[in-house]
Amino acid sequence: MKSDQNPKNSGPNERALWSDLSSLAFVFPISITVGFFLGKWIGGWFGNATRGQWIGLIWGIATAFYELAKTSQRLNRKNTDPKEK
Repeated sequence: MKSDQNPKNSGPNERALWSDLSSLAFVFPISITVGFFLGKWIGGWFGNATRGQWIGLIWGIATAFYELAKTSQRLNRKNTDPKEK
């Protein structure tokens, strides 16, 4: 078995990569849920909770995909960086 395939020999950069990817599993549902309920609360404050929850939901989805794009850029930068290889 090669040393790069052995999880015991994985370096801190590889563990950071996996932590970035696994954080997306939490970022997506949390940002969408927070956006939904925060939008509903703010919408209710202004007298239209339904419109607020839809705006908050869209905001949460946009935030989740923004985080996905940031993570993707970070991974691409790590893959193309000659110092990492």
